[in-house]
Amino acid sequence: MLFKILYNHLRKIWKNIMPKISIITPVYNTEEYLQTYFKSILNQTFKDFEIICVDDSSTDNSLSILQTFAQKDSRIKIYHHEKNLGSGPARNTAIEKAQGKYFVFVDSDDTVEQKYLEKIYYAYEKYNCECLALSPRSNKTYIVRPYATMDFSISKKMIEKFPNIKYTNTRPCEDGLFNFMFSTLSNNIEVLQDITYNYIQRPTSSENTMNNDIIINNIPQWFEILEKFYDEYDLWKTKKELLLNFIYFEPYYRFQNPHMTEHESQKIFEIIHNFLDKHAIYNKTKVYNFPMPFRIFCETNSYKEYLKILNAPLIFKNKIRFRKIKNFIKNLTAKKHTC
Repeated sequence: MLFKILYNHLRKIWKNIMPKISIITPVYNTEEYLQTYFKSILNQTFKDFEIICVDDSSTDNSLSILQTFAQKDSRIKIYHHEKNLGSGPARNTAIEKAQGKYFVFVDSDDTVEQKYLEKIYYAYEKYNCECLALSPRSNKTYIVRPYATMDFSISKKMIEKFPNIKYTNTRPCEDGLFNFMFSTLSNNIEVLQDITYNYIQRPTSSENTMNNDIIINNIPQWFEILEKFYDEYDLWKTKKELLLNFIYFEPYYRFQNPHMTEHESQKIFEIIHNFLDKHAIYNKTKVYNFPMPFRIFCETNSYKEYLKILNAPLIFKNKIRFRKIKNFIKNLTAKKHTC
């Protein structure tokens, strides 16, 4: 009995000592941005946080700068990878070390508004939610989508509930996969609007220097990861349609890249359609939530047919849409008569 009282007392003390927010930051060769990054975080109105920086074997002075800041502020914790593993594994390391109640992701070359952490913390406390979608463009009609890392926050409780979900090293899209999987499993996601994250576009970043072959070769890996995820958590019957959201925001987004050649675009078209057909994901009643080009993409059987309809005059597209709606109503009426 005495042991139990002592345990509960120590647990309360430990809970009060632990930071409310852990900021997860992978670092790789961003020495010229770290000063502004730390200034942005350390000037926050909300002070109860820790910063977990994982240096992913930088070849510049990033690690030295991190250590200098850590000596000045005990809330900054630095970890180092001996080999360059990628931003996904670096975030995994940071998550394993983090002690906060809520996890926030800020890249080392970016900055955030002064009330960023304050808004996130009070949103969690107000809604008692598991995850937060952070987007000034979002609204309450929230659909599960693969938010970028900086547009997503997750509670430690959710991480502990699903310990098998990790960041993959499938750049690009390691953040999209991670966030989509947690969004799909969460029963309580809230959207936090009017919050500013300043995303810096670096010409030397991996996203901007990645060639098309890497992207095309990685898309099948994304689908393999999602297949295993859906199998493990038995989601095919209840959450299959959500995969359309992932396809629209990730592989289809790459498909639309103007720098893709016609041959490369055709290849992506076939990869996506193979996945759609394999799992019978496409549902005409669901696809009307998406823009017309994506609806045409889903409804056509070949890349050539897709281009033909996409480039057709608007009146022709409307005729196609009208014909499809007419056929849908006709089939629905026939089903009612057979019942």
